[in-house]
Amino acid sequence: AGASPPSPASAALLFKDKKLNRLWEKAEKAGFSQEELKQLREEFQHHQQRLDEYYELVEEQQQAREQAEELSNEILESDEPAAKSLKANKSYSDYKSRINELHETVRQGYDRLHVASISGLAGRDFTEPKVDGLWQIALKADFNAEELDSLRVELKHFEERLKKLRHIQLEMLGADQRHGFDRDPPEKSEGRKVYDRKIRDQERHVEKLQLMLEDKILNRHTEL
Repeated sequence: AGASPPSPASAALLFKDKKLNRLWEKAEKAGFSQEELKQLREEFQHHQQRLDEYYELVEEQQQAREQAEELSNEILESDEPAAKSLKANKSYSDYKSRINELHETVRQGYDRLHVASISGLAGRDFTEPKVDGLWQIALKADFNAEELDSLRVELKHFEERLKKLRHIQLEMLGADQRHGFDRDPPEKSEGRKVYDRKIRDQERHVEKLQLMLEDKILNRHTEL
């Protein structure tokens, strides 16, 4: 799982690996600066190099397997000592261990680039400090790439709620100041009561979302 073999049809694209090209398309639409895209492209290129190394090892392993099978057949036919066959099998086994290790590196690399393609290498994707703080914790937890994508959408929704609450609060403050009040007016008009209800409603939504997201993120983080 993770790595997908390079395809001749993708030769005209920026990377040989199809999944990398899909992630790169997402990064190009994410609104990064040219400098950020340059740094991100270097990370993608390093990952392509690791993929090239992975596929090269897989090919070498296949060759080692074929050599081991040929030697085994020769020994069975000639009754020669099995030392050469054992050596060939050991070489195949060594390849298998190295491939498994590199495959895990590739898998983790894909997850990291998936996050980077939407949040940048620094992982900064939110303007609200409270929301960005939760996102930074989530990036250090054990969420996979798909879970992070879903969580990012939820945090964006939470951030929009926070901004909407602040907008209504500023509108109400401006209205009070226009009427000469520095704090809650002693007698509230129907319009002022509407603002109060809007603010209470938004505050409930914000608090509910915040508790839900904190629970989801912090619980997963403390399980590390």
